[in-house]
Amino acid sequence: MPSTPEIGAFIDELTGHTGLTAELLPSCDARLRPVSNLLETFYDGNGQGYLNDAAHRGLDARLALTARSTSIVVRDPSGRILSTVRMTPFAFEASELVGDALDTCEYSNHIELSRLVSWRSDEYRTLPTTLLLARALCWAAREHAGFVALAKLPQRRVFSRFGLTANHDTPLALPLRPGAGYWFLQARFDEIVQHAGRQIERLHAADPLFKPESTSP
Repeated sequence: MPSTPEIGAFIDELTGHTGLTAELLPSCDARLRPVSNLLETFYDGNGQGYLNDAAHRGLDARLALTARSTSIVVRDPSGRILSTVRMTPFAFEASELVGDALDTCEYSNHIELSRLVSWRSDEYRTLPTTLLLARALCWAAREHAGFVALAKLPQRRVFSRFGLTANHDTPLALPLRPGAGYWFLQARFDEIVQHAGRQIERLHAADPLFKPESTSP
């Protein structure tokens, strides 16, 4: 199993190859304002405007979600935002959203990943999201905290690369969120590290950014 220093070395390697940056921003950081604006616009334009509604804003205020959270923002060399995720300690937004359907208290020593969005590009493909989650893993290492997430199917596939799995057999219907069902995902810290190592190995094997440049004779 890889160590978190090895994952940190991968982050350095990835940022060195691509020019991507991964900023760790507390809730009070003014640099989060344009990120929040971008997310609001994204949700309104992609059928997820309910994330901006009064019910979700009230939930945010009641649990102090934004105030207690730290965000990671991945940018390309020009400063364009490519990926972002919010990290929040217990009490989770997911706990309130699933209600009595699941008992999430057993994961009170985990970190909730939410508001994961990636503006994917052909140039970098899956690299921004991998950098994002690797950076989150290194941040969580200080407490050896696992992760939880509440996700629809596309995000579930992303989180599965880092070992997060559902603890229920059918998707959950959430009163505050219409449309497709959600999955409550979780993984221990050691499981995430192990899966992160496998993801890094796959990237090294498949992505030309990690292959030596060819030279002409």
